[in-house]
Amino acid sequence: MKALRQIVLFTMALILMLVTLNIDLGINLVVSANDNVLTENQSVVRPAAAVGTSLTAQEYNRTLQLLTADDLAIDDIMLVDGAVLDQYLNYGADANTIVISSAAIFPNENGLEIEIITPTNIQSISQTTYHNAALTAGANNMTIKIAAVKPVTGEGALAAVYALLEKVGYQLDENDIGVAEDEIQIIIWLQENFGLTEEQANAFIRELKRLVSERLQNQETINEDEIREIVLDVCSQFNIDPTEDQLLYIINFAIAYSGTRFANSEDATDTLKLHNEIDFEGEWIHLIPPMSNWTHQDLLNLENPEVYRDETMYHPIIPAMFDRYFSVVKEDNAMGMPHILGHTFIVEAMQPDFSQAEGAALNRLRTYIYYHSMYREPERQSYAINGSVTPVIDDWTAQTISMEDMLINDPHSFDLNQRMGNATGMAYQSYADGVVGPITGNSSNNADYQVTYRNPLGAVSVSHIADYHMDSHNNRFYEFDMLSNQETEIQQIMISQ
Repeated sequence: MKALRQIVLFTMALILMLVTLNIDLGINLVVSANDNVLTENQSVVRPAAAVGTSLTAQEYNRTLQLLTADDLAIDDIMLVDGAVLDQYLNYGADANTIVISSAAIFPNENGLEIEIITPTNIQSISQTTYHNAALTAGANNMTIKIAAVKPVTGEGALAAVYALLEKVGYQLDENDIGVAEDEIQIIIWLQENFGLTEEQANAFIRELKRLVSERLQNQETINEDEIREIVLDVCSQFNIDPTEDQLLYIINFAIAYSGTRFANSEDATDTLKLHNEIDFEGEWIHLIPPMSNWTHQDLLNLENPEVYRDETMYHPIIPAMFDRYFSVVKEDNAMGMPHILGHTFIVEAMQPDFSQAEGAALNRLRTYIYYHSMYREPERQSYAINGSVTPVIDDWTAQTISMEDMLINDPHSFDLNQRMGNATGMAYQSYADGVVGPITGNSSNNADYQVTYRNPLGAVSVSHIADYHMDSHNNRFYEFDMLSNQETEIQQIMISQ
């Protein structure tokens, strides 16, 4: 772990230096449409937000904060009600329809990126689904942020995006918007009718679109018989045996897609091929694996991904963390897993400009850790006193969801827990009972908060690891020795042993 700590400390020092020199460290995954097709939309996007009308004043302000749009001028914020939803989605909504989900757009020069700020509150649509639909609609060179302060399906969030784009002068094609919305519906339909996971349904549609665009690129036109052939091929790939009516539904979508500007753009095939290769892209809460896809031997046979050593695409901390994971597996050091899992969240928080490819790499590492810990769970349970304990991956999942709930409903507690995790290397998402609360004893250093960390892999609830104090006003952190009642100051950025 020493090497990992050194890399993180060096990285943070490098970040500070680059920020001082005003150098952008972010590496973004490029997803762009054909410049010849979308030239009129290349430079007109400006920051703007669209907020649902069914929010209280407090919810309205919190939504803008979540979208990082609270400093926008009032002219750059629009309200979205049922009439706006109906204008773009034809849902039959009206002025009385409740609208909660909201969106913001920000320009970038690196293609299209989607960020779901509150994934547990967007319950039906994933980041990948939004991304695919936005591509189809022709969105380009922007970051789209989506948030909701209450649980919603999320199906109406793109309507807010479309309204924003038109507000700032982005020229959208009505047919493209319709196909994009149809794409969201067909992804849900594939899950309901064929038992596909959301990830599989998105992969199905991406592959369908890729093959259609590839045919258009080679011969400029495509007929219904050729599209039927493509649809049957993709159905075979995903072991789907549709009825004739179901087949026609997919064919009709593919025909509609073939008429979009994106489908006919020169780089559509490469863009869709790239995204078919990214299995871990999206918010971790939506990707937490069902624990049924790999065997333990599959995990042991995994090789350290060399692709993450490409420093033009990935921050050097990412291959370092994978190196540590494979070292822990080789050493059979179970306690190393929560450390690495916690570090994925800490590094992500310290690097808010990570590209989607870098975020996908962290999700891949988290998936490895979840599976490995699942296969070690029977051993942990064998040491349990008085029956059994909650499986550690269930604890990790609950803590991850709880952290996001704090982000939405209790940002002060979220900030305290995030700062303490950054300072100690023990992230809230991976350490049992690691909840920051007001200090209960005396502090010689004006500390006002404390936290006790326990062993997340322990079979009993009293497996104590460490205590820390925080002076939240001055951002100072102390390791606390209960026996001597002494506080020892620690570095603000530290990765634990």
